[in-house]
Amino acid sequence: MTATASAQLLPVPEPAVQLCVVRERSALEVALESVLQRRGATDIKFEAVDESDEHQWCFGASLRLACDDGMVQDYALFASRENAETFVRWLYGFKAAHALNDVAVLDGIGETLNQLVGRIKEVWIQRYGTEPLLGTPKLLNADGCALYFATHRDATRTTASSEPWQRGLQVVAGERQDPATCALDEVLGLLEAAGDDVATLLRGQAALADVREHLIGELRVSAEHVLSWSSEQLGALINGAARDRSHITSALRTLREQVIKACRRHDFEIPTEADLVGLIAEFVEEARGLLESSRKELESGGPIAAQGLFRAMHTIKGNAGFFGLEQVQRLAHSTENMLAQARDRATPLDDGQVRAAGRSIALIGDFVERTAEKLESGGMVPYQRALDLHRALLDTAVASGISPVMDEAAAPAAAGRRDIEMVRVASTHLEALERIESDFAALMALAPATSATPESGDGTELESARADLVDLHGRLADACRSLRRVGLDRLFGKVRRLCAETAEHLGKLAQVNVLGDELDAPRHLTTALSGPLVHLARNAIDHGIEDPEERRQTGKPLLATIECRASWHGAWLLVEIGDDGRGVDPERVRSKAERLGLIAADAELSQQDVLGLLMAPGFSTAEKTTDISGRGVGLDVVRKEIEGVGGRVELHSTLGAGSTFRILLPESPQSPPFEDAGASASVEDEPPLDLADCGELTFL
Repeated sequence: MTATASAQLLPVPEPAVQLCVVRERSALEVALESVLQRRGATDIKFEAVDESDEHQWCFGASLRLACDDGMVQDYALFASRENAETFVRWLYGFKAAHALNDVAVLDGIGETLNQLVGRIKEVWIQRYGTEPLLGTPKLLNADGCALYFATHRDATRTTASSEPWQRGLQVVAGERQDPATCALDEVLGLLEAAGDDVATLLRGQAALADVREHLIGELRVSAEHVLSWSSEQLGALINGAARDRSHITSALRTLREQVIKACRRHDFEIPTEADLVGLIAEFVEEARGLLESSRKELESGGPIAAQGLFRAMHTIKGNAGFFGLEQVQRLAHSTENMLAQARDRATPLDDGQVRAAGRSIALIGDFVERTAEKLESGGMVPYQRALDLHRALLDTAVASGISPVMDEAAAPAAAGRRDIEMVRVASTHLEALERIESDFAALMALAPATSATPESGDGTELESARADLVDLHGRLADACRSLRRVGLDRLFGKVRRLCAETAEHLGKLAQVNVLGDELDAPRHLTTALSGPLVHLARNAIDHGIEDPEERRQTGKPLLATIECRASWHGAWLLVEIGDDGRGVDPERVRSKAERLGLIAADAELSQQDVLGLLMAPGFSTAEKTTDISGRGVGLDVVRKEIEGVGGRVELHSTLGAGSTFRILLPESPQSPPFEDAGASASVEDEPPLDLADCGELTFL
């Protein structure tokens, strides 16, 4: 497309825009208004097109916008025959003697839309914070205009009028929709407008290939029969055979409804319960940290091992599944599978895997940020097709045993983490800090009088003031530390909900007893505990406790018990999570360790040796992989998380009676050793660590 003339820039007048309806104006409409104002248009009016509109739109150009979430939106600009030449002459400054034929007018409309592309991007970035991908405008003659309206019945249509022309320009903005839905609309519109025109029927048959191309995963498989049948029926119509066209359109409309339902099924609605919103906020913060550390690992340079990225994706997958974030869960699972290929071969990630992992991080991060934005206002986090597209690419690569082939230009920019971290503070902590500040102010008022002439007294008053300052400093330090403390109720509530969800999914019966959830702890400890407790709670349900029938046969209550307890012992936090299930089978652990070459056949294992093997990266006794557990990830992650904050993990297990994990965490790096914290009396009733006679416990 070529420009037919250069525009003459005129002073920008004060805009006078009138809108007949209250709505969000499309990016095309805003961009057009801006350009028209710069060219000198005055008294610009945008009015909705109603049924009485008699204009025949003969000249047009269309443009498709690809959104960052994989959805598409169509824009178009049309002109009527009686006003098109007037508009193009005014916009491009043609002289009155210069005759314009239909080709020149059509080219002028197309060039107008082409020049609006940059401004549309600016509006989109300002409105949504992301940059869309805009295609090249396509010219539409009178027949093309009619077909466009037939395939975009639900689009928003407004006319733009100004002094040089009257209602001779129309702006059309389609809805943001899935590309498969958009392609189906085009096929249905072509079928309706075709009549007996063979060329239009051929276009409709070709458009079916676009529908197939845009369908993803299981939906593509289930739709194959409908698409093949519809293509055969259209082929028969093209060849002159008698076919009931209504049957074809009915089948395609049904398929369209299925596509829309599939998209809506993955929308995520922010819950209204305050406790759930709080838990999702914690998930957002944890996911941000995991994604940021993963991003830094990818950017570190040199060979990149899969293990750390694998752990991060595994944790995100489990937490996302708990809250029903299906798209994130599935993409993290597919990324896990890809990373497992490199991990199992003990080789660094190749270039394709690095780029694919980076795209997964960016897409998940974007979804997490969209979720964070909705936490305050509520509402729906919409389906993002880009996640499913990338997941399909990963699944295909894994199934083929090859490295993913990535289009570097298509990778979205990673969502940036907020510079300011918001911290919730209990009002009682703030009140304590305000009282201390008031006391400090009162003491400072006395300080000059007590220190002005120290030689006149024996120093008792000054020493007393110093002692008061030391005391206030200690209280102030305690209050400041308390601002970084959070309650354990949300963390334990997360464990309770997770156990209930997992038990229901597996058809098991379990109750969760929680003790100590009224306590609080430094935020860095609750953050470190979040992932480990999720792993251990899920394993307790999945592999720790037995099925109801198995419990019946062993004489156990059908309702299994999971216990989660917390207590403070001096400067140490003790968190325990246990079950009354099978326990750990040392022979099973030994057998797997021998097969992996971790121990010799005649090695003698102590209790600590067994625990050490269970914490080896990738070690698992699971016989099959599930979405819940059995990936060889779990205790090694638990240990690394806990040791990262100076803590340690202990295991107590008894045959047929279950297992208990004890997690010990210091309040600060300066905390005295746990043995000196006076905890022995509070845990003296705990059973000794006995792994000589145990059942089975398999780890994530």
